[in-house]
Amino acid sequence: MTDKQSESIVQPRTTTTTIKFGSERLAQLYPHVSDDTPLPSKWNSKDKAPTLVLQQNNLVVTYKGPGKSHKDAASIRADHPIPPLTGIYYYEVTILSKGRDGYMGIGLSTKEVNLNRLPGWDKGSYGYHGDDGHSFCSSGSGVAYGPTFTTGDTVGCCVNFVENSCFYTRNGYNIGTSFRDIPNEVYPTVGLQTPMEAIEANFGLNSFKFDFDKYIDEYREKTRRSILDCTLKENELLHRTQLRRIVSTYLVHYGFCATAEQFNKHVESVFADELNSMRNRQLIQQLILDGRTTDAIEKTKELFPSLLNDKNLLFALKVRQLIEMINGTESETKHSSHLSTSKQTNKTTSPFKSGSHQNSNGTTPTPSNNPMEVDDEQYLMNGLTNGHALIDGDGHTMEVEHNHDHRNDQDDEDYPLLGRILQFGRELHTLKQQLTLEYGENPQNDKMLQDAFSLLAYPDAKLSPLAHLLEPSQRETVSNILNSAILEAHDMPRHPALEVLVGYLGECDKLMHKNHIPDCAFIDLNKYLR
Repeated sequence: MTDKQSESIVQPRTTTTTIKFGSERLAQLYPHVSDDTPLPSKWNSKDKAPTLVLQQNNLVVTYKGPGKSHKDAASIRADHPIPPLTGIYYYEVTILSKGRDGYMGIGLSTKEVNLNRLPGWDKGSYGYHGDDGHSFCSSGSGVAYGPTFTTGDTVGCCVNFVENSCFYTRNGYNIGTSFRDIPNEVYPTVGLQTPMEAIEANFGLNSFKFDFDKYIDEYREKTRRSILDCTLKENELLHRTQLRRIVSTYLVHYGFCATAEQFNKHVESVFADELNSMRNRQLIQQLILDGRTTDAIEKTKELFPSLLNDKNLLFALKVRQLIEMINGTESETKHSSHLSTSKQTNKTTSPFKSGSHQNSNGTTPTPSNNPMEVDDEQYLMNGLTNGHALIDGDGHTMEVEHNHDHRNDQDDEDYPLLGRILQFGRELHTLKQQLTLEYGENPQNDKMLQDAFSLLAYPDAKLSPLAHLLEPSQRETVSNILNSAILEAHDMPRHPALEVLVGYLGECDKLMHKNHIPDCAFIDLNKYLR
């Protein structure tokens, strides 16, 4: 065969479009392999015997040596080793020309293996040879394995890092296991020996002859079933009891009353006081989630009298209470713990009357970017005079919008909505100062209060950059904090054991990935936790 004939055989098969599609497909085949762990993508021009010539984006290899004896054999490795996190890896080689004798070997090798030999002949090298169909495992003596292969055939090599084995395919058919005890770091490798032998590799950018996608899916399903079908033996009854207890405490922790009661009718692992505690915590949580922070605080004092001695916890609840007042939550504005309130519209607006407050020079005062500084400038501390006027940062009087729905309650006349909110804010600021004196600076508390006060600086808080604070979902954080505090105060864990175990599993999974342990390649924890 002439060089011209050889070139006519090795026309390009890969286009930009197929590469893009193939990259997406590789990500689907090997989802646990990150971007910083590259997959083999082509043959390495710097890791080959000199008698091999590369073409077509380094995917086609042609032998140009004398080919007189086995001493003229030449091999080449891929550009990257196979990442064990693939779990199972597969590549294919199509025989473009068997050349003179078809002395070709397809397989794997470690970095140290001599490239002047066919794969399989040296330690750390594994190969399936086309001239006799034998497999060679780190030895010059082959073992009968499969059919021979020649021009037009496609041979695939599949490495299973989980089972530490390897098998080959020919024209899409699995020939069977060829090797075991494969090292963790091996490269796809091919070797040629007689003139004009030529092969083209497919590292996954194009579809395979072998239905590797189906094979992977079947293996994933096998792994999933092995996990779901795992059962405890009779002598592991203690563990079964512990597992039931873990499930039970999870239900109790998050207040799934009806489910917990039904579950424990069968396992008898929850006591009456736990159920009572669960109902009380569920009641308080629901109050917070409904925007009734004041009621939640009062109910907490009633059911768990010493709990709010924790001033940091009380502070977090009070900040949420302030936000609910600014939000116009009806259940908060009608309370009169310190302040009485009047009816409000549904729109969340600044208590300042738009366009009605100007300084003596005709300019409109601009709220400080830092509400804590506003307080320091007496905006809050000296702001309340008679409930109808405030002193701004420059000492000018600012009129406050009056409530025209006159009621008999004297407090409604003395403390309009804005005054009551500022009065509450002043008390909250005092509480924060006490916390700072007792426990030192707490940036988290500072930010919580600053964000809440900042809502007052906007004509419509719901259109402000901090509008997310008004969302009902923000109540969940406070609810969970209070729930955890109640549990801890009663010598119960802040987080249920099931949640902790799931966290440990997640960390274990990350550690396995970090250490390139292939067993995690077919496990997606999120799918099991849905």
